[in-house]
Amino acid sequence: MGTEANITTWFLRSAGRHDNQEPFLLWLENVASTKEVPPVHSVSYGDVESSLSVPYMQRVNTEFMKAGVRGITILFASGDDGAACKKGKFSPQFPVSSPYHCLTCHR
Repeated sequence: MGTEANITTWFLRSAGRHDNQEPFLLWLENVASTKEVPPVHSVSYGDVESSLSVPYMQRVNTEFMKAGVRGITILFASGDDGAACKKGKFSPQFPVSSPYHCLTCHR
């Protein structure tokens, strides 16, 4: 919306939480079950990676790969702190730390 005038814009939302975290998996499952979706998704938030379980992040990564096969690009903000450090340790945000969140496979 910020780079193109009069562009068609969708607003997708998933209610609820996953283990008290953002419902990224639920949102991705909804995208996967919808026939027609926008080709580019932009998400302006994330969770602290260390607050999520490895199986959950792996499952979200699988859904990112599935979206990529459909030609969907998903972009995430790096978080309010960018490449954050907490108590002298790197503290990444997820899903921006995923290697698959910006994967696109062209049809």
